[in-house]
Amino acid sequence: MRRICEELEHLGEKYRIVKWDELTVPLESYPTYVLILYLDIMRYRDDLIYGLCILEELTRAGVKILPPLKGFYNSDKFANYLLWHRYLRSAIRMPDTLCSINLEISKNFMKKHQKIIFKPISGSQGIGIEIVQTETRLKELLEHHHTLFLQELIPDRGYDLRTLLVGDQFIIQYARYNPQKFLKNIHLGAIPKSIQDMEKIDPEIQQFAEVSRKIAREVQKIAEIDIVGVDTLPSKDGELYLLEWNSVPGFKGAEEATHINIAKEIVKFIFSA
Repeated sequence: MRRICEELEHLGEKYRIVKWDELTVPLESYPTYVLILYLDIMRYRDDLIYGLCILEELTRAGVKILPPLKGFYNSDKFANYLLWHRYLRSAIRMPDTLCSINLEISKNFMKKHQKIIFKPISGSQGIGIEIVQTETRLKELLEHHHTLFLQELIPDRGYDLRTLLVGDQFIIQYARYNPQKFLKNIHLGAIPKSIQDMEKIDPEIQQFAEVSRKIAREVQKIAEIDIVGVDTLPSKDGELYLLEWNSVPGFKGAEEATHINIAKEIVKFIFSA
């Protein structure tokens, strides 16, 4: 948000930062553009309905929303999996996945794999993701979240790749390096590195990066999202896995690591859309 605001100020554009709980709709006047930067309101059922109703009202009023409503519907983790399964499974692998509200089915999935990961369906920044190894913990997570989104844990090379597209432009691709943890989020301690810098650690990264760029293009078409960050994971055995994509992708530290002004490209796109 800080970088987006800096670029808006540099262009002399007027803007206002509004939190979800500050909105009362219908509004007396509507903005021309709305850029959604946080989705923390959309974690529970009633909050989700509240947030979507606001976005639907803004859409009806002719406001240009980034990402658009369809982008939200196509960007939660369960939607990612289902869209991958329907359109992309012949192009790239995804970790074995289960989304269920049934505890017994979830237990059987856990028995199938040595280690599994639980992810909140609408979570971000790696918050709430954990390795699950007991049926007791599985039951606790189901009671709290009401739905279990589970994936096998893939042995990795210490990093994942984020590929960012804005409109029809490939903006940036970088690695999120954290060999000590299975989570590669910058928010949780991973270090952003350029592809060139990562070649010193993994000489095979260029081939993973090339495939990731192709997959990102396909994801953008399928999900119908103008701004998209696609996360892929090179495994220890040389396979590339699609992890997820984000319609509100963060880029903390990536500008410094790659010397690319990501915020400027996003702001330029907002006013050209």
